[in-house]
Amino acid sequence: MENKYRLDAKDEAKRLEEQSSQDNYSIKNELHLAEVEIRPNDLVLDAGCGTGLLSRALIDLFPDQTFRIDAIDMTDRLLEYAIEETNKGHQYLNRINFQKKDICELTAKNIYQKIFSRFVFQHIPTREAQLKAAHSLYQSLAPGGSLYVIDCYGFLSHLDTNNTWLKEQIKKAEDSIPIDMNIGIKLRGLFLDNGIPANQITTRIENFKFETVEQRQTEANLWKQRFVNAKPLLNSILGEEVSTKLGNEYVSEIMNPRTYIHAQKFIVEVSK
Repeated sequence: MENKYRLDAKDEAKRLEEQSSQDNYSIKNELHLAEVEIRPNDLVLDAGCGTGLLSRALIDLFPDQTFRIDAIDMTDRLLEYAIEETNKGHQYLNRINFQKKDICELTAKNIYQKIFSRFVFQHIPTREAQLKAAHSLYQSLAPGGSLYVIDCYGFLSHLDTNNTWLKEQIKKAEDSIPIDMNIGIKLRGLFLDNGIPANQITTRIENFKFETVEQRQTEANLWKQRFVNAKPLLNSILGEEVSTKLGNEYVSEIMNPRTYIHAQKFIVEVSK
């Protein structure tokens, strides 16, 4: 049994597809908030493309433009799934070039007019590697281009609850898992620490919405699947019994009207 979050599992890929249809995770809303425009001859990089969601969304949102996309990821299974899903739509044919590449090791310089990296930096394990990825992406950006890094702040530990046991277990899990779900607030600093001037960096922040019963139920359903996919990892940290209880009580707290839920989405745009 692998002690990791199964990002490459087919169930996780399907969950990501379902998640993107929800308002809180809408790629269309993110691109609108960032005021993204794609020109006909742009070369676009989808850095950490996963299931290809963002690449397909860009083509769907800008159907009359003839831009091309290089979509890169390090996970074979996700690339296979992305190609499989992309082949289902004729509008994507010959528009997306999927490649197995590490965003920390890009060699091309000054070639992409637009670069997107969505919910990727949270999975980069060390600050040193995060700085390297930020540098690598910026070096690949063409003069006059824009780089968009999208990630979250406040997940997992984003509940105000009276459940002391749950808060303790969340803290233990968050300190141990190799995912930084508070990376959003740190993104701007990664580029500043790479020597990029502050006037080239724009930060937009959007609050996730958990105000209605329907919004909470949607989020609870997503967390149920997240806990299933994270079970091997959480079992190794907390033990199976505590891990199972954590998942059940966490989902229950999301549906508790007393519980306040807060999380934010950070969209950092870097121009060149």
